[in-house]
Amino acid sequence: MLTAEFYDISLWVYLLIFVTVFVGSVIDALVGGGGLITIPTYLICGLPPHVAIGTNKINSTMGTVISTIAYYRKGFVEKKSIIPVVVATIAGAVTGSKCVLLISAVFLKYLMIGLLPFIVLLMLRKKLPDIDKPVLVQGTVQWIKLLSLVFIIGFYDGFYGAGTGLFLVIAFTYIMKMNVYQAAGNGKISNLASNCAALFVFAVNGNICYPLAIIATIAAVLGQYLGSGLLVEKGALIVKPTMITVVSILLISTLLDLFR
Repeated sequence: MLTAEFYDISLWVYLLIFVTVFVGSVIDALVGGGGLITIPTYLICGLPPHVAIGTNKINSTMGTVISTIAYYRKGFVEKKSIIPVVVATIAGAVTGSKCVLLISAVFLKYLMIGLLPFIVLLMLRKKLPDIDKPVLVQGTVQWIKLLSLVFIIGFYDGFYGAGTGLFLVIAFTYIMKMNVYQAAGNGKISNLASNCAALFVFAVNGNICYPLAIIATIAAVLGQYLGSGLLVEKGALIVKPTMITVVSILLISTLLDLFR
């Protein structure tokens, strides 16, 4: 286990973190939500909650950079929307982080418990948008819808945060009607913005275990690279089952967290 200074780290902890972060990053590259797997592992290894989240932000941010670049090069990111999406996401995250001081997070957890089963049913009943028909963001209504979504999800990330990347992919596919490639690519832009903002806060406050962050970052880069490749090869065949699985994990983890 870890000492208070986080320097006495056994080999099994490094191995556990590497394997778990790799698997979580593959999932994160596909649909988001990798933190639902990696953060509990950091806690099991003995990190305090804030340090676990902060350390996870390093590997999450660096891994997201890799998948974002991969999706950008493949043309899955709409270039003209990058700056507006980043600005709206950060605005939402800042607003959410301020509101969390005024509103109990328990309220949001109860809301999620009611909402997540509905999301699962939605994904089971509806087909994903046609992967051969990319959606271009154009017109006032489309822009308002896109920026509203990333602001709301950014708010959620600043307020609570679990499964933010997953909600971005779900919103872009089922509300914006983007195909799975577009949803993953454009979702990464928004997720990267909120990750960078959060990472800065955790780093400034010293809530990062750097020895574990180094090995976790290597695993995250490899996992995100593999996951982005799987998306290109398998597309909707692998994305929808993965989304349903991760939403179910989020529901279970929220229930356990609320009633423990």
